[in-house]
Amino acid sequence: MDRSPDARLAVIARRQAGAFNREQATTSLVTPKMLRTRVGSGEIDQLDDDVWAFTSAPPTWLRDCWAATLIHPLSALSHETAAAQGGFDVDRTRPLLVTVPLDADHRSRCVQVHRSRHHRFATHDGLRVTRFEQVLVQLAASRPDLVQTVLHAGVNQDPRRLDRVLRHLDRLSGSRLPGLRGLLDLAVDLEGDPPTQSELERRLFDVLGDVPGMPAVQRQAPAPWSPGTKSMVDALVPDWKLVLEADGRRYHQRVADFERDRWRDAEAAVHGLHVMRFTHLRIRDDRPGIVDQLVRYGRRFDRRAA
Repeated sequence: MDRSPDARLAVIARRQAGAFNREQATTSLVTPKMLRTRVGSGEIDQLDDDVWAFTSAPPTWLRDCWAATLIHPLSALSHETAAAQGGFDVDRTRPLLVTVPLDADHRSRCVQVHRSRHHRFATHDGLRVTRFEQVLVQLAASRPDLVQTVLHAGVNQDPRRLDRVLRHLDRLSGSRLPGLRGLLDLAVDLEGDPPTQSELERRLFDVLGDVPGMPAVQRQAPAPWSPGTKSMVDALVPDWKLVLEADGRRYHQRVADFERDRWRDAEAAVHGLHVMRFTHLRIRDDRPGIVDQLVRYGRRFDRRAA
């Protein structure tokens, strides 16, 4: 097996559509002088100040995306570039757009760099891409004409995304980011009318029936922190010291009741109880996710019993 510096670097670059950065070259023992020599001989092209690509790799959109994420350790495709890479009906613009953390001091000669304190990304096959909910916030500010198209297409692909969008907008409550109000209105309209509370609780208990090893559950149990009153919880699991709440309120009502909910959760904690809240979107669209969370939560009690 060829373990030369060039061969080691080629292995790394093949995983990145042919692109690599200075740090990866240094790790492979390829020196700056060797890089200059190979640029001169036409073996590699310099794409940015600290990013190159092997000329044997075709100059594809994917290669350019990889190069864009290699300019900084936390650089992630963002804005229209992230939407296009995600398969949405958005033109593949040039230059590519990336986002880095707010405190990152970085410039690029071929990539448009944005800085954000709300830097949220996921990794797909090693490629860093800004998370869907944050891409919508970015588009709301820079390309409001694309927001509705991307929002609807993304939620059609995966209905669970809408819950993540609403929760992210909740975190940004009070922010002065441009376009946020319009995005919120679009998301709330897409949320639709929730089911009645009784129907939602029925759905929640249907989900609980899928949880292996689920102990006894008390429906509409008196709130342990408020004995003698009419305060109730949707479900109490005494053996797991767990309160479950099915939240059928629309987004605006949840925001309005934020302080009250947090007070109830704090009172539950005082009594040694943990609270899990599931929105109607989560119950409707992510039953396996709820089951998985409850299974993992219950394991702590299995370990204690052992």
